[in-house]
Amino acid sequence: MFDGVPEFYARRRRNERLRFGAAAFLLVAAVAALMGFRRVGPFGDETVISAPSHLRQVEVFSGPGEMVFYLHNAGYRLPHKLQLIGIVYGAEGFSVKWQGPDGLSILLHPGWSRLVAGHPKGVAVAFARAP
Repeated sequence: MFDGVPEFYARRRRNERLRFGAAAFLLVAAVAALMGFRRVGPFGDETVISAPSHLRQVEVFSGPGEMVFYLHNAGYRLPHKLQLIGIVYGAEGFSVKWQGPDGLSILLHPGWSRLVAGHPKGVAVAFARAP
């Protein structure tokens, strides 16, 4: 007599799937926020340090024996591509401090052996040895 599932039943099933998907997405987002936006990817750990204005971010990819620093412009009407800040070989750790909207200071912990500095547009970067 009926060729398929009644309309109200199909609509209810679709709404249940949408609610489940939204709940799963929120759970993943909450876990990421609790972990401090620190992820492990195929190249090691990734850390994101946002500027006080939230228009720029420093993304650090650290793997065995090296750390790669990128600048990401997250603001409206800014170029949305990664710009190389620098690559550090052999460092045990780092500390990033924003000196304002256009200034950045990266302190490297002892043990680093080589630094390859990039030239990101619009941001002054200073590398220094951590005390």
